Amino acid sequence: MATYKEIFGKQVKFLSTDPANAAEGQIWYNSTSDTFKTLLATEAWSAGASLATSRQLGASAGTQTAALMAGGQTPANTADTEEYNGSGWTAGGDLTTPRSQFSGGFGLQTAAVAASGYTTTNVTNSEEYDGSAWTAGNAVNTARREGGGAGILTAGVIFGGYSTGYVGTTEEYDGTNWATSPGSLTTARTAMVAAGTQTAALAAGGNAAGSPSYSTATEEYDGSTWTAGGALNTGRNEIVGSGTQTAAVGFGGNTGSYSAATETYNGTTWSTSPASMATARINLNSAGTTSTAALAIGGFIPPYTGFTEEFNRSTNIITAAAYASLPNMNTTRNAEGAGSKNGTADAAVNWCGGNPSPGFTNSTEEFDGSTWTATGAYPETARHVGGTGIQTAGLGVGGFTGPANLNTVNEYNGSSWTGGGAYPVSTYSIATAGTQTAAITAGGGSNTTTSNDYDGSSWTANPSMSLGRSFAGNAGTQTATLAMGGSNQPLGQCEEFDGSSWSSGGNLTRYVAESTSTGGTQTAGMMCGANAAPGGAGGSAGFLQTYDGTSWITGASLGNPRNGASASGTTTSHLIGSGYGPGAAYSNKAEEYSVGSTAGNYKTITTS
Repeated sequence: MATYKEIFGKQVKFLSTDPANAAEGQIWYNSTSDTFKTLLATEAWSAGASLATSRQLGASAGTQTAALMAGGQTPANTADTEEYNGSGWTAGGDLTTPRSQFSGGFGLQTAAVAASGYTTTNVTNSEEYDGSAWTAGNAVNTARREGGGAGILTAGVIFGGYSTGYVGTTEEYDGTNWATSPGSLTTARTAMVAAGTQTAALAAGGNAAGSPSYSTATEEYDGSTWTAGGALNTGRNEIVGSGTQTAAVGFGGNTGSYSAATETYNGTTWSTSPASMATARINLNSAGTTSTAALAIGGFIPPYTGFTEEFNRSTNIITAAAYASLPNMNTTRNAEGAGSKNGTADAAVNWCGGNPSPGFTNSTEEFDGSTWTATGAYPETARHVGGTGIQTAGLGVGGFTGPANLNTVNEYNGSSWTGGGAYPVSTYSIATAGTQTAAITAGGGSNTTTSNDYDGSSWTANPSMSLGRSFAGNAGTQTATLAMGGSNQPLGQCEEFDGSSWSSGGNLTRYVAESTSTGGTQTAGMMCGANAAPGGAGGSAGFLQTYDGTSWITGASLGNPRNGASASGTTTSHLIGSGYGPGAAYSNKAEEYSVGSTAGNYKTITTS
């Protein structure tokens, strides 16, 4: 029998701790735990940040950490482009022609091609992206939709799709012109895995001519001809993938039912992966240049989705940033005082709000990391109360009782409320940040530009904001404040205050209002949930947005989309509770956000 050293050329090391740089398959003896250990590779999917705009059948390109998603159905055809940096999505330049069902998206985030597709008919449009804007290129030769594409900006290829029927024709792009290749797919088809390069491309699965059938066929392109490769284990269409001709991964699609299954290809054979996506879907997009790091983007589940998932084959166990359910609050409510913005995820306080019956509440409850406990009632039964502070030193400002707006200010000591210095005007939905004794407000009421400082006893007027807003968010301190979005800001405009004046900040990735679920600091602000479109037409948003002092990115999805909620904590660890969700439903649900982690996949080997 061969020894470990003979096979791997390495000795079994004696170590007091597990190594940080072990190679896959390496064995060592941990003298502290008195165990033999090894490092194993795993295949796994983890949640990524959601698109700001849910969609299917767009054009995608790039890598797992530098991806591009353009166009698609929302359900209307869109020109929107979003870019992914491995942790969140930001807005990119719009396509010149809104469309979906592209026959090729390929290249890198900063040098991509989107070819043909569907508007109200199949089109020949081709566009190039430079990392900020799309420009029209020369047309493809055959108008088609739902084909495959592979390669880079200056050497790409598209194949298959649907024109007036299923087609197998192949076209090559040299960065300027499209030329029809003499080689056509043996099996004309749409909606297939497309991977590789112009001279070493891969097509697998899809919807074949004469369908409805779910193809298992794999073909390989050498720059002039297509030849058969190993068949998929499960026939399916609307499947996507990543990688090269000899090392690819395919996932999702339609097998007769929506699939989350994953298969990997070694250039000869497809193998079913033990890892499946969390969300089965069709009409999705993908990005990635390897079989070990791929990205699944959007699609249809139903309905249209913005969910992103990341596939990794590595020696690390990757836990993605995500929201996890917490115990429900005692009182169902929305539009409450947003307490503890400067607190923590396990030391929050929540008060007031609207509820189904009798319509308003004055209840206060605290969260200690495991349980919600009712404490002293708020002095007014109201909703849209501004709030800030920490669990043991909260501040409530203004609000709406039904018949009247309030100018009352109340201070919380961890168990009960006492009155503070009255606000200068009676109003509601006042964005509030800072501490109980050093607070700042922004906007409120009928989209005012007002800002005021509180010193624990009285209020002092600040210079006005340049933009009026209500139902906005506010984060930071009295001298370093971020005012976010609001019902009068259709572009999601933000402003920053430095203690003496307001100036423009980066715009949100998507319009939101009723954005009480905010927190963090001026240079690390957050907004989770909110109303997703002007006038409430977009319903409740289910994603996190975070700010770095310059720009916003879209992050993880909430388990329960909502607006008018309350948040506590930071961009890396926070709690969101209650709110108003889909179907006009008041909520008592709470969720906690935590950032991802990476740890080595160390396994113990029995001495037997």
